[in-house]
Amino acid sequence: ENFQKRITCEERDRLRRELGVKKDDFVIIFCGRIVRKKGVKELITAIRDLNIPSIKLVIMGASDFGKGDYGDYPKEVRKLVNENKDKIVFTGFVNNRELYKYHQCADIGVIPSLYNDPCPLSMFEMITSGLPTIATEAGGMPEIGTKDTTLFIPLDNIVEDLEKAIRTLYTDGQKRKEMEFAAIERSKHFVRKRFFKDFCDTIDKIAGNNIN
Repeated sequence: ENFQKRITCEERDRLRRELGVKKDDFVIIFCGRIVRKKGVKELITAIRDLNIPSIKLVIMGASDFGKGDYGDYPKEVRKLVNENKDKIVFTGFVNNRELYKYHQCADIGVIPSLYNDPCPLSMFEMITSGLPTIATEAGGMPEIGTKDTTLFIPLDNIVEDLEKAIRTLYTDGQKRKEMEFAAIERSKHFVRKRFFKDFCDTIDKIAGNNIN
């Protein structure tokens, strides 16, 4: 329900200004932990290699680049962010109750997980916000999104495929509108009543099989 909320055009413009992005910039949002398996480094690399000035990446995550992960990975990500400050905004932690506002400021959302991510909540949230999404075709993501809501990419050449998918949505406003509508429709599937019905149907099926 929180991610079904919408903000006004004035609020959108104000928040974009606070983020340091222009009114007509194409904003991509990533929300997740700054850890290797979430694929944030690959997403940053794709944005850098595209080198389109109006494309901006907003990274929201709880990691402060120093305490959120072990090893050198956060340092590598921090280095990439610092080298591409004209393209990337890092917000740090954002309270979940406020996330929908940032979603409404974005044009698309990306979930570039490098592993079989079983059930990323960020994908549910982005789809419910009406965001067109790009996601790796792994784990539970193809069960959350559909071909109408999400551009799925394989894990093999993720940076190159991220570039292609981002460019596709950047240049095709009509496709984004269609995906936005499909996302809102898809989000109606993620309701408590439907999950409860599926649970009851499963129990009935199991009980029926045991009786037979």
